Amino acid sequence: LCHPLDYLRWMLGDVQALWAFTGQISDLKLVVEDSAEIGLRFQNGVIGRIHLDYYQRPNTHKLEIIGTQGSLTWNNADGAAELYIVESGNWETYESPSDFERNQMFLDQMRHFLDVITGKTSPCCTLDDGVRALELALAVKQSQNMGQLIQFAPPS
Repeated sequence: LCHPLDYLRWMLGDVQALWAFTGQISDLKLVVEDSAEIGLRFQNGVIGRIHLDYYQRPNTHKLEIIGTQGSLTWNNADGAAELYIVESGNWETYESPSDFERNQMFLDQMRHFLDVITGKTSPCCTLDDGVRALELALAVKQSQNMGQLIQFAPPS
């Protein structure tokens, strides 16, 4: 479940430091951790938190961004985003397009991959993006194993 590490880095920038608690705390018969709590400090000063688990029922995947001027929430269950703007004191809801088909994302991704390997376009996700995601995932394990904050050098 490394996708939140990917999209938070994409939205908020590079990570400066992280800490993590992970473990196998459910009765699921998995050979990997079934839960993780990860704290992040981004280079721009933003502080974030990721909670991941395999056992929560119903399955839940949400994103919440909180700021002084408002809040943004997104729920994967219905795909809707809600924006609260302090100035107006109102929530605005943005529904998924009525013609949205989840499978279309995967078909588009495959078409993009074929366009990349045939030289028609550049990849949306670079090799460096993949390396950074792997570094973050390994740092989560390192933080758990060492019981400490893991710091990253600023990107060059």
